[in-house]
Amino acid sequence: MSAEPRMGNKSPSIETPRLRDDSYGLSLPDFPNVNHSYLQEWPDEERSEILLDAILTSIGRVQHFFDPRSVADRLAMCSASNGQEPPTTLWYIELLLVFAIGDLLTCKFHDRLSTPGESYFIEAMNRIPGLSHLRTSGIQGIEILGLVTYYLQCADRRDDAYVYAGVALRMALLMGLHRDSGAAATTRSDKTHQNRLWWTIYMQERRLAAATGNPLSVDDEVIRAALPRDAPGFCASEALTTNVKIAKITGQTLKNIYGSIGQTEQIFMTHVQNILSELHQISQNMPADFAVDFSQQLRVTRTSATLYLMLYQAIILVTRPILLQLARQAVKEQLQNIILSRPLESLAETCIDAARHTLRILCALKQQQLLANFGFSDLDAIFSAGFVFVLAETIYPSSHRHSGLSGIRGCLDLLQDLNSHGNRPSAVRRRDIIQMCKQLNIAESLTNTEPSGGVTIGDIEAASSVRVNNGQQKLQQETDAQVIAMEQPLHWVDDIAESEMLLGQDTHDLHLWYNHDSLDLTGAIETDWEALATEIFRSG
Repeated sequence: MSAEPRMGNKSPSIETPRLRDDSYGLSLPDFPNVNHSYLQEWPDEERSEILLDAILTSIGRVQHFFDPRSVADRLAMCSASNGQEPPTTLWYIELLLVFAIGDLLTCKFHDRLSTPGESYFIEAMNRIPGLSHLRTSGIQGIEILGLVTYYLQCADRRDDAYVYAGVALRMALLMGLHRDSGAAATTRSDKTHQNRLWWTIYMQERRLAAATGNPLSVDDEVIRAALPRDAPGFCASEALTTNVKIAKITGQTLKNIYGSIGQTEQIFMTHVQNILSELHQISQNMPADFAVDFSQQLRVTRTSATLYLMLYQAIILVTRPILLQLARQAVKEQLQNIILSRPLESLAETCIDAARHTLRILCALKQQQLLANFGFSDLDAIFSAGFVFVLAETIYPSSHRHSGLSGIRGCLDLLQDLNSHGNRPSAVRRRDIIQMCKQLNIAESLTNTEPSGGVTIGDIEAASSVRVNNGQQKLQQETDAQVIAMEQPLHWVDDIAESEMLLGQDTHDLHLWYNHDSLDLTGAIETDWEALATEIFRSG
């Protein structure tokens, strides 16, 4: 591959996004104060049911934090007694967390000064007992920690969420949930609930490790629990099982690619190939109820969109190191002297295609009014895709089919839309992408203008774009090469011929592209960008 450099070897001051820990200024109580209540009022029966249903319909098929029947029964008991749950029980805490997450998932607009559901969440946190008490409370203690983790993710407290997920995982290990014969379950329903809860906590920990660039807490080799299965009284397990499989691959990527110290070059490249092959199999075997046809205008459900977003984030995680190395060489004006092997070019194309498909899914969610205004996974996917587009635009000329400019616009527009609804972390992510573009001299006209009061949504969908300005929509044809390319199936490096090429390639060459000494990569966007920026703008 030969491409023109995007910029000369300049040395601007480095300004990199940091792993933020609190966009909303969420004020957690330092110590429990049971004599003070942060709760304004307990929701009535109708509102309680709406909040519970929001969790079940939005994330209930891909995650499982509690047995819905038990929570529904407990809410019914509260309504029957014309009151609320007594504040001295663990049920009081768990129901408050359900309300907090339900409020967050149903919120369309917020005042930006706090997180939706904050009063419920702060009251719950004020009542949570010590870890020893939570541990001895059994399964309910793990449920509570899982719910706390989810809310903290959405509140942009990823470091805190990683800590809580790790504690929940260790409690689950102590209870033996990682073994089918571990936890004491008296009924089939209990076994199903415990199994699904285990895998949900497992997924949380894997993805938060990737988001924060931190190590995993447990190896897959010690896990003996079966994947979720269908059971009477529970929703079908297909979506949850698929989500678990993707999370397992995320863990393998962190361990075998980003934590590959001591591996031989041949073993390392075998790991890369196996991971891509497993992701391809998941893509090809997506459950029929959730499969998406990318050859036509997208129609998605919330569950199908989540599964594809998780899939594409896993693909990006395993292939993005190649783009980072290419961007480093492009800025240093060395790329034009390099002819890439076909396997390396395929890895780069796979990463960019995954970002494009991510953007298509997100735009379809927006068009169908399913985009989570205050969720975590949608915002994370937008930022991840935006980072890939920034790297692509750095590597390839604007006229190239892999140019990232159109994708950058789409991601900035989506982030601005979330911000207009009161999502504060989206404004931070938007500024981060703009700052990256400015430091790399990408499209001055794109980045110099801050958003005005009007909301603009770049809906790159089936060779057309929906632009929304002050609530008025109009369909606008897009003819640039990037949109046309997005109509094609996702490029996979593990086509049969290319698989042989990848494993038959000079493993030393491929290993160097992934593990070049100049870039110390963790998988977290902020720290990987910092590593890249430090290297390319290093004085001298």
